[in-house]
Amino acid sequence: MSSKSKIKFIILGIFTLFMITLTTPVKAASSEVPVIDGDFSDWKDIQKTTGTWDGNQFAMIVKGDMAYLYISADRPKNATYYNSVALTVNQKTSYLTIKTSQPITANSTNIQTTGDLWNSFANTDYPNSGSITVENDHIIFEGAVPLIQLEATPKDTITMTDSNYGLSNPLTADHLGDPSDQSGSSDSSQSSSDTSNQSNDASDKGSTDHTDTPSYHIIIDGHFDDWNDIPKTDIAEPGDNYNIKRGAMVSDGTDLYIFIQMDYTVNYAYNQLQTDGYELTVGNMTYSIQLVSPGKNNFANTMKQVGDTEQLNFNLYNETTGKNAVLTAGMAGVMPTTKGGTSDAMELKIPLSAIESSNQSGQTITLVNHNLGDQTLTVTGGSTGPWWLAAGGLAIATIGVFKFIPRRRNKAER
Repeated sequence: MSSKSKIKFIILGIFTLFMITLTTPVKAASSEVPVIDGDFSDWKDIQKTTGTWDGNQFAMIVKGDMAYLYISADRPKNATYYNSVALTVNQKTSYLTIKTSQPITANSTNIQTTGDLWNSFANTDYPNSGSITVENDHIIFEGAVPLIQLEATPKDTITMTDSNYGLSNPLTADHLGDPSDQSGSSDSSQSSSDTSNQSNDASDKGSTDHTDTPSYHIIIDGHFDDWNDIPKTDIAEPGDNYNIKRGAMVSDGTDLYIFIQMDYTVNYAYNQLQTDGYELTVGNMTYSIQLVSPGKNNFANTMKQVGDTEQLNFNLYNETTGKNAVLTAGMAGVMPTTKGGTSDAMELKIPLSAIESSNQSGQTITLVNHNLGDQTLTVTGGSTGPWWLAAGGLAIATIGVFKFIPRRRNKAER
């Protein structure tokens, strides 16, 4: 093979490796939160504490406005599962009840739990659900609790005990990232909206692209003041000027935030929350989102007046792989309309770690619900790190090849 052919072969190989780098998903950072889906691989790098019974293991972490729990314990033989975990903040204790309605067997996978979080000092019950899977004859539970239900902030110290499975010494939650920077919200959002295409003419099937917005703090609590400064897109069927919904979607590079309000204008009819039909597209992956009450298959919706709120769980179903994750960072609430009526609204937070390929370079995420209208919410983002790393590697390698050429020639001349 001639020198020129060898050089061409080397450059072709470098270019091939460069393209492979661009199309390879980036592994999720260890600071990303677990997804409640019965797959515990996202807990493998999180430190566990061993209890006093049978090697049972426990972990608890706090990220943003959620606390995430992990419990691994001996499996009850073909019986239903029941547990009660104590969570303490500032000397105030809440009790998380975890139970299943069906027996747990050696082959149980992603069994949804039901139960509730009883805030003893506020005397308030909150429905809660999680997931149980059996591995090596051990029940492994994962679940999440909104900090607002514990009357906690991300800076508070939160401890867990589980007397049923041998965690008698309080386990202190680990804070992912720097707790001093956590405010239960996104602190460095990189999304914005081109508002020039927005109008009250909802018949215009448009797409609002959110890129490069200022930082803002979104707390998932069913009160929507923190969305006031974020531009909204009108959503309606063509020619329907009586049922105009609106929505927004932004991302801080770690989490995706979604806001939807039902008819906010004349309040003609469509004022109750739409719970299904949401299509989230990430690259070539499509997810369907269904809103449900914790522990149920539908949304109960007991809200009646402005200020009422209700917790939302939501199924994030991957239409390509058939994998479903049950996420808990959702709230519904009632908002006033511009004509003196009321309408339902919702806000959701989806960890980007729950979305496959979400960390690929230049990823585009869209949301549409054709039950509401054909308008599309769009976020363009994803880490650009892999692109620049690959491009830098290509440049360095290519420079090396061209430096190699004169050296070969000089050696030949000698």
